[in-house]
Amino acid sequence: MQVEPVISKGQPTTPPTKRPIAEQIVDQLCSDLPVSFAVRFWDGKTVCYGEDPLFTLVFNKEDAFKRLLLFPDALTAGEAFIKNEIDIEGDIFAALHLKNHFENLNLTIAEKVRIFIRLMGI
Repeated sequence: MQVEPVISKGQPTTPPTKRPIAEQIVDQLCSDLPVSFAVRFWDGKTVCYGEDPLFTLVFNKEDAFKRLLLFPDALTAGEAFIKNEIDIEGDIFAALHLKNHFENLNLTIAEKVRIFIRLMGI
């Protein structure tokens, strides 16, 4: 006799997403960005930073988010873009503010370690 799993109404049928962790990291790193933008995570949730976002950074895969934070360089971003793991919708030139922001980000070693530990949960 084969037993079928019982899924009650409203119970998710897919594993829970790690998006809340990623959202907290983006909140921490981009809270003072001078341009309005949005981030759409792999589970479909979009978070806006400011009003009337000029662009949306789209993460189609969880792994792309982790790789871009661990290795924030043009090669990693380019590979993720070509593989359709990330995308930019809207004003691509405004999105360059994000690149400049991360290049000028000065995190302490303790902050980097905390982010790294949180990324391992994704």
